[in-house]
Amino acid sequence: MRPEKSRRIRFAIFLAGAAALVAITLHAGMEPVLHALAALQLSGLAIITLLHLPVIALMGVAWWLAGRPSARLGAFMTARLARDSVSEALPFSQLGGFVGGVRMLVLAGSHTLDASLVLFADLLAEFGAKLFYTLAGLLALAWLLPHAPLLRPFALALAAAFLAAGLLVLFRGQFRTLLNRLTLWAARKTLPADEVAERDFARVFTPAHILPSLALHAVCWVLGAGEAWITLRLMGIDAGLGQALVIDSLGTAFRTLGFLVPGALGVQEAGYVIICALFGIPPAGAVAFSLARRARDLLIGLAGLGLWQTLEVRKAAIRYSGSAKL
Repeated sequence: MRPEKSRRIRFAIFLAGAAALVAITLHAGMEPVLHALAALQLSGLAIITLLHLPVIALMGVAWWLAGRPSARLGAFMTARLARDSVSEALPFSQLGGFVGGVRMLVLAGSHTLDASLVLFADLLAEFGAKLFYTLAGLLALAWLLPHAPLLRPFALALAAAFLAAGLLVLFRGQFRTLLNRLTLWAARKTLPADEVAERDFARVFTPAHILPSLALHAVCWVLGAGEAWITLRLMGIDAGLGQALVIDSLGTAFRTLGFLVPGALGVQEAGYVIICALFGIPPAGAVAFSLARRARDLLIGLAGLGLWQTLEVRKAAIRYSGSAKL
């Protein structure tokens, strides 16, 4: 596909998502949505923003655990911040965030290929943890609302996902071999031969690397449920921890389904409206909750982009001073 056509498609998807977000907000009622957001106040927004920073740091640690590379741990925390910042603050797909994260690792001294491989290993671990988190939310929903209409479709979708993951684990030897061949092929197309030779690209895809990363990602997802509960309480919405777990976990599943839409615009809001309705939370409260999270992510994203650009300028200045001496 030509780059121009690809950009047009992405822009059209972005516009469709933005239109869906506006339509959902108008359906919920602009005045009640603003009223629910006003209840959070700036102090509440500051609280949920600060609470999310340690979670980002932990996700950076999980990324480092996925490959145990030579790059320092702090570089992965910064790279995770950049990765999330690009995904949330810029109108790109999540692929842009992945590129940003890899670029930060390269600035810290990692090889592009190694950084990309460790990124993929981390994505596998994070997705595996997300499956278990969604399962926990589904079990909580079954406990709180045994006859909820979402139980059956979510259970079927989750069973299919676990089946696919199980097959991946069962045939992991073949998968690692195939992955190694594909990575070698891609690397030879883009990198000099001496940088590709004698590399075992499947070395990071081992249980010793993936399982610790998966476990820490699971902790981060659970902390996300706590963040959701605090956000709802600050907005004056009476929700228990179990309800917050259901809202956050299944809402995350909806967001995953909308991965093609930049920032899951509209998809995230629709998911929260559907799930919150199970607990009697009106659409305005659900939309306001989603917008509060977007505001938090935008604040962190702008800070992350600023840090990234600072490092880029510093790197360019070092390169320029080095060439000037020559």
